[in-house]
This record gives sequence, C-alpha cells and structure tokens, in this order.
Amino acid sequence: NSKEVQDKITGGSSRAAMLAKDTTRSNEEKVQELYRWVYSRAPQEQEMKFALSYIERHKEKPQIAYEDIIWALINTKEFLFNH
Repeated sequence: NSKEVQDKITGGSSRAAMLAKDTTRSNEEKVQELYRWVYSRAPQEQEMKFALSYIERHKEKPQIAYEDIIWALINTKEFLFNH
C-alpha cells in the first residue's frame, strides 16, 4: 500500500485515530460511519456485531482496533470491485 493510504489509516490524524479519540459517539455509530465511508452503505447486522466485538476485545488500544477494521474493509472484494 502507498504511504498516503498508510497515513490515512494509521497516522496520528487518521480516520482511525479520530474515531478512537471520539468520546461523543458510540462504537456502533463509529462503525456505521466506517461502513458508509468505505462501502457507501450501512453495515449488516452480522458485520456490526463482529466489528463491535472486535473493538471490545481491543478496548485497551482502540485506534489499532479501528485501523484493523479499516484494513479489513478496504481489502475485501466488495471494496476492490466497487471503488
């Protein structure tokens, strides 16, 4: 991946960093934002459950959890073929 993409996902001012620092919204709202940002759609119920479970398991390092979710989303066939 390019440095530009890497920085947008993992940098100090990345989307993941902003989501991790945001205490005004629930994790569910943040996951909805990610799916709309990446896929232009809301997450399906199972996708939401998986993402929330992942964030909860990594609550000590939320930025890394959000980074991992973003990487997973942009490396899917849905993203690669539609965007």
